[in-house]
Amino acid sequence: MAVHALRIAPREQPAVTWPGVRDELGRPGEHDPYLIRMWREALAEADGLERPPDGDPLVFPYVPFSPERFGVRLTASSLVLDLGCLGGFGMFDFARRRQRRRHPVPCLVGVDVDPRSVGLGTALARHWAPPRKVTFTAASGEVLPFEEGSFDLVIARSVIQYLRIQPAVAELARLVRPGGLAFFQVHAPGYYLHQIARHLKKPLQAAYYGRAFASGLLFSTTSVQPQHRWFSEAAMTEGRLSSLCRGVGLEPLWSDGGSIRPLILFRRR
Repeated sequence: MAVHALRIAPREQPAVTWPGVRDELGRPGEHDPYLIRMWREALAEADGLERPPDGDPLVFPYVPFSPERFGVRLTASSLVLDLGCLGGFGMFDFARRRQRRRHPVPCLVGVDVDPRSVGLGTALARHWAPPRKVTFTAASGEVLPFEEGSFDLVIARSVIQYLRIQPAVAELARLVRPGGLAFFQVHAPGYYLHQIARHLKKPLQAAYYGRAFASGLLFSTTSVQPQHRWFSEAAMTEGRLSSLCRGVGLEPLWSDGGSIRPLILFRRR
């Protein structure tokens, strides 16, 4: 099934908006530069600005489909989970696009293992989200503090490969209500091979990506994922992820067919 990205039409003279968010982002702090960069790109997208030349084409739209197209009608009381939320920039993007299309914005729950990400997300949400509409929790992706079947949509973009994959996939499936959706993105072997090739003149960086490629190969062939922190990150193919998801009640609906960082949508049986 084709899915059309929910683009925001560029404005001729976009105004500078979200001053409270911009002020928070500018405060001194130990924030991940990638997190700050993604938030600034999310603000530019919301203002209808052109994507920066070095922007990541796979990040926005954060949810590149309307759940309603797949039979999931989100209301103002629906629940959406974003695992590995990085301060909530994707939740902001998702909410803004739904508002532009005059669709109800559900209640959004961001989860990150890094308390700093949770703290920044909470501070930023005060400036862009209605009270009690957006919440953040610090938790591990393998053990999440929510009841079974709590969520209409679960999002886990570029995070599963950093976790204990099988427990994390089972935990995410547990949280999706029957008929609900799970939207995942993983780093495929092609991503790591590309990064190795890019860093051939930097052996330490090439080795960093090489270890994840090797771990992914081991996991794909034996279902064994190394637990040492140097080797726990593992490349994942779309086929391997889909096989794991079927085993926990998630049926594939759609993918973008990507070989680098595939995007895959599932429905809970």
